[in-house]
Amino acid sequence: MKEGKWHSILPMGLVLVLACSLVLTTSCVSKEYSVTETYYETEMRQESYVVTERYVTEQLVQKSEVLFEGDCYVVEAVLFTINRSDATLLGTFEGPPGAFRIFTSHHPPAGKMKYESLGGRGTFDISLGPGEYHTAFSPHPGMEGGMYHLRLTLVWTELEEATEQKQATKYREVPVQVEKQRTVVETRKVPIWELILDR
Repeated sequence: MKEGKWHSILPMGLVLVLACSLVLTTSCVSKEYSVTETYYETEMRQESYVVTERYVTEQLVQKSEVLFEGDCYVVEAVLFTINRSDATLLGTFEGPPGAFRIFTSHHPPAGKMKYESLGGRGTFDISLGPGEYHTAFSPHPGMEGGMYHLRLTLVWTELEEATEQKQATKYREVPVQVEKQRTVVETRKVPIWELILDR
């Protein structure tokens, strides 16, 4: 009688254990989880860049013109004309001992002396107005003849247009991918035992 009882209880027990294990291990209950996920957004940001800009300006530029350069006999006059009111005459001379002069006309008796230097050599820097001029070299008495070297240069300044360049910093809006994170709630099926243990 006892053996028959165990034979009927044992299968029922096995069925009960199997049923419990199926219930406890099968994912049949919903559970919520917090999950951090990464996502990207496009944002507009300012970006600097450098450009080269050209602009026109006026500058004072020095100009020059060689009026005469060469060797002259001491009795020879060098004629030259100045057509500018803002010019400077630069010059050098070298010759035998004597006197170097600049006059306002090509006839010495009628001209006015504008410059004089005694000696065999010299340099000069004088302002002369527009007009006709001539040079004269007078050697010392007893030293007639011979030659001297002369250079005459006219120098002035003029306003001229010039193209300049400068660096300028500018800004523009550009799209940028920005990485961000957010927390989302997800639901998934879990076994009952997991839900029981979490409590």
